[in-house]
Order: sequence, then C-alpha cells, then structure tokens
Amino acid sequence: MRSRALFLYSRRVLLHFAAFTTRSSSSPRNPPEQLTAGGGSPLSALLQPPCGLKPDEYTLSKALKAAAEAFGSPDCGRRVVHGFVIKLGFQRFTILMTALVGLVIRNSGDLREAGALFDELTERDVVAWTSLIVGYAQRGHYQESLDLFRRMVSEKSAPNSYSYSGALSACSGLRLLSCGREIHARLLKVSSHEGIEPVLQNNLLHLYSRCQDLSSSKKLFDAMPDRDIISWNEMISCYLECGLGEDSLNLFARMISCGLGPDRFTYATCVDACGYIASLRQGIQVHTRIVKDGIHSDLVVGNALVDMYARCGSVGAAKVVFDTLSSRDAVLWSTMIAGYAKGGFVTEATTTFEQMLAMKIKPDEITFLAVLSACSHGGLVSRGWHYFRSMKEHHGVSANLEHYSCVVDLLCRSGHLDEALFLMKEILPNPSVSMWTTFLNSCRIHGNVGFAHAACDLVARDGQIHGNLVALSNVLAAQSHWNETGGIRRRMKEENVKKEPGCSWVETRDGFHVFFAGCRSHPKMHEILQALHGLNF
Repeated sequence: MRSRALFLYSRRVLLHFAAFTTRSSSSPRNPPEQLTAGGGSPLSALLQPPCGLKPDEYTLSKALKAAAEAFGSPDCGRRVVHGFVIKLGFQRFTILMTALVGLVIRNSGDLREAGALFDELTERDVVAWTSLIVGYAQRGHYQESLDLFRRMVSEKSAPNSYSYSGALSACSGLRLLSCGREIHARLLKVSSHEGIEPVLQNNLLHLYSRCQDLSSSKKLFDAMPDRDIISWNEMISCYLECGLGEDSLNLFARMISCGLGPDRFTYATCVDACGYIASLRQGIQVHTRIVKDGIHSDLVVGNALVDMYARCGSVGAAKVVFDTLSSRDAVLWSTMIAGYAKGGFVTEATTTFEQMLAMKIKPDEITFLAVLSACSHGGLVSRGWHYFRSMKEHHGVSANLEHYSCVVDLLCRSGHLDEALFLMKEILPNPSVSMWTTFLNSCRIHGNVGFAHAACDLVARDGQIHGNLVALSNVLAAQSHWNETGGIRRRMKEENVKKEPGCSWVETRDGFHVFFAGCRSHPKMHEILQALHGLNF
C-alpha cells in the first residue's frame, strides 16, 4: 500500500515536472532554476515526499515510465525523464538507467542514444543487454545486435529467451547459418529437460528457412511436440524458399488435416507457392478458401493473389483482385505493374504507373523496375529513359544494377546497340554477365558482328568471357562465320562450357509435364507428336 502511494505520488510530481519543462525551451540536461532540486520546485517535492516515504530506484523507474507514457508525447516525455535523472544524479542506479534505455528504444528508436546510455551503466543486468540487442535487431541493425550478444556472453552475463530471440533474428537477417547453429547448440546446452522454448524453436525455424537449410528445418519441425501456427508457417515458407512449391502446398494440406486454421501469412505463402509453380488450378482453390475465411480484403493476401494470377498468365483475374482491395500501398501497385509487364500489357503497365503517381503514392525501386521492364518489352525507348531519369531527380530513388540492366535491355530490343555498349563501357563500372549476354543476343538478332566482337573484347578484359561463349558462338553462327564459330565451340569444349537446354512445362489434370529442347523421353511423346502434326498453323 505504501509503495503504491509512493508510485502514484512520484508519477504526479513527474507530470508536473514535465509540464514545467514543456513550457521552457531549456534542454533537459540544463533545466531552469525553478526545476532544480532546491526551493519549492517539483523536484524538491519529490526528494521530500509525504509520510516519510523514501523512493527507491525501482519505484522511481516505474514512476518515470508512467510519467513518460502519460505525458502524451512519448519522445518529449522521455527527454524530460532523462533530464530529471541527470539532474538528480541517478545515473548510477542500474534499474533506473535500464528503464531509460528501454524508453529511448521504444519511443524514439534512437539507437545511438540508447547505446550511449547503455555504455554509461556501471552494472548491466540481463534486461539492459536484452533491450539493446532486441532494439538493434528490430530496426535492422543486425550486425550490431549480434556483436552485442557476443559481448554479453563474453562478459559472463546469462542471456534469457528474449536475448536469444534477438540474436537469432539478427542471424536470420544476415543469413549467418554458422552463427545460428552456434546459438542453437548453446540453447540445447542451457535448456531444461523440457527442451528449447517454442518461441525460440520458431526463431530457429525462421533462421533455417532464410538460410535455405531444409534438412535442419525439417529435423527441428518433426521433433517439435507442439506446433503452433507460426511453426507451420515457417516450415511451409522454408519449402518455398528452397524452391519446393509442391512440398509447400502438401504441408499446407497436412496442416489443414490436423485441424489447425490458417492465418493470413499461411495463405500468403501458399498463394506464393501456387504462383511459383504456375499452378492456376491450385491457386484458385486456395483463393476459394481465402474468400470463405473472409480475409480476401487483407493487403498481404491480396498482394500475393495479384502476383499469383499474373504469374499464371491470368492478368485479368489479377486486375479484379487489385480493384477489390480498398487499401493499396506501393507494394500492391508495383505488383500490378509488374504483372502487366510480365503479361506483355505495356500500355496498361505504364497507365497504372501514372495512376499511382496521380494518387500521390511514392514509387520505390521495385516499382521502377516493373515499369522499366514494361517499357523494355514494349520498345518504349523515350518513355523508358524518361522514367529512368525521373527516379533520382523527382522521386529520390537511386538506380541499381537491375535498373541499368532494364535500360540495356530496352536499348538492345529497340536496336540502339551503340548506346547500350556506351552505357556498359563508360557508365557502368562492372556490368553483369546477364547484361553482356543480352547485348550479344541482340547483336545476333540485328546481325551486328562488329559490336559483338567489341563487346567480347571488353568482356574478356573483365574476366567474364567464360559465361558468354555460348552467346558469342550464336552470333557468329547466325552470320555464317563458321571458322570463328568452330574456334569458339572448341574453346567451350576445352573449358567444359555447356549450353543449357531450354525447357517449358504445362499443367494438366494429372500434374505437371516438363519438356526440354531436343529431348523425346516423355512417355506420351508419340501421342504428343501426332497431335502437333494434326494442328493447322
């Protein structure tokens, strides 16, 4: 009862202190005279509380947090509290300073300030360590989070489950499989006979999924006695991360058979799996369940549906889903633009991009990648250049290698080989192998052997000729330069460079059928050839 009264009194005084500080323009580190510890200020009232009660650091830490949260502006309240702590010389109190570190991380997200406060601590408990480890991880400062965790362990401070969770999140963000395995081994060592906590098991599943370690994920998942929806989601996602879309959907069916209801993340992953394997039939089935469960208006699920339908070639269905979503962010607009681009609907892609700008939605690098790809497929050179220049000038988006690759493709498709070569030779420091392959293929299409030789000289200088020998041999063969073609192909044989055969696939009622160029091993090849010969083109 006495501690409750002291807490309420301390909170009231701190709110008065906050009000005084707000009216003043002084820094929290240098409050005005009426806020100092002398005289009849709120600070002196706090130092001489009623009923002879003396506040300890635990009570003060609770009161400080309550005052900061009740003040309305968390950041302002936090600065007030910090000034109060400094003025009264309470920096030496571990609980109080730890609470302040937590306030800084939660309210302002200023990790530099939080780190400085952390370094001021003479003694650091597990709460102080964990607050900063988790704060770094949540804001994408993965290396700092991991370094701090290692420092915590080296200083013989025992991590708790939240510390481990933050460190595992950092490993996932950096895709550091070896480091994650070390933490897994430590968890096995320190865990009780009941095993690793379910939350940490899910963290480990996420790590192995991000690192595409299917074997470790499956072993961990199969050994889990109790699996929640997060566990299933992580395992379903792991299969998809490893390129096993069918297995991802099979596990989804197994989850349903266990009586566990999917959430929006389950559905989004399964829809992505349908798009990955281009299975429109299964995509429609999952979409039906989504509508039945009433989450079809969810933005994450809706974005996945738009992408899935576009990947499966049903751009009209993608547009229907897009139009039914009342809330549309930059990600959804970008997905719709990319869907149009993949389907060859160039006008619709650029029109949708212009509508997005008219709606005052800021495009990002993915948006520009989609619209530049559309311009490339449609041969819209001037418009593509306009969008490319506007990236930095009007939208503050820096171009990366993928954007330049789109521009090179745009120039090559439209026959501007000289401009494409100039761009790769003079502007880009390290053009990718795929850029040179695109350029050489365009030289073959446009019959320009001279540019092909010039490009190969540059490629050889950069040490990338190995990956472009196939494209160069195709250029020479197309122009009947048989002697040079023979020399290139002998070199390919010496360097064990093989041309990857093209492949295509089709979905039927009994599954998928994959066909490789020049391969006639399909069990129904005779019937297929008969059907093809019977077609009239």
